[in-house]
Amino acid sequence: MARRPITVADLAALTGYSRDQLRGLLAELPLFTQRKGEARVANIYSSHDVLVVALCCRLETRYGLKRAAVAALSEVIARCVAVPRPLAQGARLVLDLQPPAAHYFERVDDLTDGLVVALDPIFATIDAFLAGSFVVSSMSQRDLKFPLLSLPPAASPGRVKAMTSPPAKRRSAR
Repeated sequence: MARRPITVADLAALTGYSRDQLRGLLAELPLFTQRKGEARVANIYSSHDVLVVALCCRLETRYGLKRAAVAALSEVIARCVAVPRPLAQGARLVLDLQPPAAHYFERVDDLTDGLVVALDPIFATIDAFLAGSFVVSSMSQRDLKFPLLSLPPAASPGRVKAMTSPPAKRRSAR
């Protein structure tokens, strides 16, 4: 199944920002200001871009960071989350503002000083958004309660053939 491209409309739906708020944020993030777009053509974003934008929006809304601080952190965040890692439950991102730095930690007992951002809620939101209807349908199927049924014993090959062949025409005796 091919996934459709991710656009600003998708980012707005994911983050809760309006299109204008997103344009303002993206205009200040160095990662996105370097890209050249075409007139009347929607910009396409990768899943990595989605993660970076979601993190930056969360830093503004949940943690109250000013946009200038978020813009300063955006490049180090993008580099930090671009590294492939095994899936870790309870992963955290620790951010330092002076100088801007981002560190990924798999366990809470490894944390250093800085702004600690839990990644699980962000990953869950993005996964649910990108998976779309698959997540909804698979979650609803999990709760169905079907009774256990036993299948009849296997039929003999002759019986199966008799059951599947069309009935023979009968001649009438007139």
